[in-house]
Amino acid sequence: MGFSSLSRASEPKVFNHLESRKFTFYGGLEAFYYARLGFFKVAYAHDMFNVHNGDTAHISWNYDLAVKQWVFDITLRADWKSAKVIQYYYGVRQSENSYWSRQYQASSGWNTGMELTTRYIINEQWNIIMAYRYTALSDEITDSPLVNQDNSQSYFVGAAYRF
Repeated sequence: MGFSSLSRASEPKVFNHLESRKFTFYGGLEAFYYARLGFFKVAYAHDMFNVHNGDTAHISWNYDLAVKQWVFDITLRADWKSAKVIQYYYGVRQSENSYWSRQYQASSGWNTGMELTTRYIINEQWNIIMAYRYTALSDEITDSPLVNQDNSQSYFVGAAYRF
């Protein structure tokens, strides 16, 4: 009968066993600029163990606001990942799915996001910490058939003790 006229994009996202992706260590440079309205950070790093030979970059602005026993830490951030990084972690290998391994070829992309960390100072030693991070994933990542969300969110609640 032949192939249907459905778009190949409707190809089911069925994968064989997904291969593990190794973690690596990055090495590079980072710089800080402190100003009255917070501090800026820029960083660049490269894969030190030749896992994917990719690069990353980071830029952020951070502002602290203290109100009595509360400290609010607000950060706006952008993280760049090279095509090699995105292809390695979000690409599909031939052994995982032959169709998607040909269809999805990553390019570099920027993730953007914000963080809010709140500390409540109980005394000199103890703090209660609450944090929230939201990251909007780049189109280059969300186009991957391995990804089914366009953002990442994380929460943290804990305590800190200072010696």
